[in-house]
Amino acid sequence: MNVVFHLQVLFVLTPFAACQGHRDPASNPNIYAQIDYKMEKSIITTISCWSPKGSLPINYTLYRDTTLLMTKVAESRRKAEFVVNLSISELLKTLKCKADNGFGSKYSRGLVIDLSVNLTSKPDPPILGQQLELYCNVTYKAKGDYTWYFVYPAKNTTKVTKQNQYIIEAANVGIYYCSVHGYFSNRVEVLVQGKVLLRRYHLLFKYFAVKMFVFIQRLAELTN
Repeated sequence: MNVVFHLQVLFVLTPFAACQGHRDPASNPNIYAQIDYKMEKSIITTISCWSPKGSLPINYTLYRDTTLLMTKVAESRRKAEFVVNLSISELLKTLKCKADNGFGSKYSRGLVIDLSVNLTSKPDPPILGQQLELYCNVTYKAKGDYTWYFVYPAKNTTKVTKQNQYIIEAANVGIYYCSVHGYFSNRVEVLVQGKVLLRRYHLLFKYFAVKMFVFIQRLAELTN
């Protein structure tokens, strides 16, 4: 009787124990940066590493090029966050995360923090008098404000927002640009319709002039 009972218990607990012991390897982690604060010669940034798959706990390691910066163990959630103070010169170096939960190391893509700001518009190019959507784009997650600059013939104005989008219901003639953490974007210009057409014709002329120059060079090479 006791033998039968022990066999029944073993039969019930064996699948449960196998299920409890099953673990999955960590996947290649994602990496992204958030700029928390910018000083004159350095920035404070939060680097996040996150493996979308794999059993916990996961050991995360942050590297700058080949130099180990920090390690953290993610036990209750998949993401590890590293607060790092980087000098402006160190921004040229590549950051990378390593994830390991006992099945071998998996690495993220390399991340270079680029502080440049890119301003885009919709439509592109802008149309005088129509709605204009401006987007102030950076390659990292910005924690600070977005500052918008509007240079009109009669006056100049600025606006500050938490979002990277700004909508103008009716675009006026002027120059638009933005800044994030003190870094300024390229400019988007709204022209009168005649100047827009003139600029397009000028670009088309330059394009065909270059094509013609290349054609003449190749023709000269063939005849020599």
